[in-house]
Amino acid sequence: MWRNKCRLCDSNKLLKYRIIDSENTIYKCEKCEFVQLPAKSANELDDLANEESIKQDKFRKTTKADMEINNNVKFPKVMRNLAHVIQEDTKRVSKVIEELVVPNIDKDIKFIDIGSGYGHIGFSIGNNNSNIDVHLLETSQERIEMGISTFKPEMNKFTFHHKLLDSSFGEEYYEYFDITLSFHVLEHVYDMVEFIKNIHNITKNGGYIVLEVPNEDDDLQNLSNNYEKIVRFTAHVSYFTKNTLLLLLEKAGIPINNNVNFMK
Repeated sequence: MWRNKCRLCDSNKLLKYRIIDSENTIYKCEKCEFVQLPAKSANELDDLANEESIKQDKFRKTTKADMEINNNVKFPKVMRNLAHVIQEDTKRVSKVIEELVVPNIDKDIKFIDIGSGYGHIGFSIGNNNSNIDVHLLETSQERIEMGISTFKPEMNKFTFHHKLLDSSFGEEYYEYFDITLSFHVLEHVYDMVEFIKNIHNITKNGGYIVLEVPNEDDDLQNLSNNYEKIVRFTAHVSYFTKNTLLLLLEKAGIPINNNVNFMK
């Protein structure tokens, strides 16, 4: 039986918000407005996230223009439908890291990509910046191996961690990284507060945490059925707005002040 309380504020006032299918309903907390998909356990979600995310990659629907890009890239079959997404995400996120964050750090940089997937973002940053020591943490061994096979990185330039971001990792790498990236991972996480605490723990005092998640306030979800299906599926258990992200940071005990910036 799932826990009938909000995972963010612990309120028991959950209202039905969206129906994904006959077995899965998304709820919205009446008190803090956090949107969430209940689940029986975190372990159940870890397995489901890996399975559903790879399935989403394989069966992703694309436009004709996107398919032209995909067909010209030699990717494994499971990755072929998102070649254009990998290219654009790598370019965009790398630009944010390299142009907005890296110039503010005047030394050799330790960087980690939490939930690195196929590793494309980390590989790009490591290949283009000799002063950045790149670590990649990913729970799916299948994705790690597929990324290495596809992008063929120089293995001695990267450190791979096949594990969860848990308290033991947080202790081992306490205040170790200058930049911590979490790209479209938080929406898969059941224990969000613990996850954010561990991200904060592994980031140096004065370092940078870069998070990207789907925007629950995005009008596209109401205008496009296809976009809504991409965003709302069973491996996504947490749905964020600017306000609920700020509340999450507060719950994790992270001082906000003027140190949080939002980009669309």
